[in-house]
Amino acid sequence: MIWTCAELIHFFSVNFTLKPGMMIITGTPAGTAWSVDHELGGRWQPKRGVIAATRYCLPGDQIECEIQAIGVLKNTVI
Repeated sequence: MIWTCAELIHFFSVNFTLKPGMMIITGTPAGTAWSVDHELGGRWQPKRGVIAATRYCLPGDQIECEIQAIGVLKNTVI
C-alpha cells in the first residue's frame, strides 16, 4: 500500500463525514507487484508480520477478506 490505513482514514475523515457502516475500499496500484518479483529485479523484504506475495494472481484463485462479526467477502480471479 502507498498509504497506511490510518492515513486513508485521516484523508477521508477530513474530506467526508464518515458514518457507521461506510467502507473504505483499497486496491493495489499498477506496478507494485514487481517489488517482490526477483526476476524483474524486485528486492523488497517484508517487515515483521507482513506476508509477501509468492506469485501474481491467476485465473481461478480465490481472494477472501473477512471482517469479524460482519462476514466474509470471496472473489474469484477470472
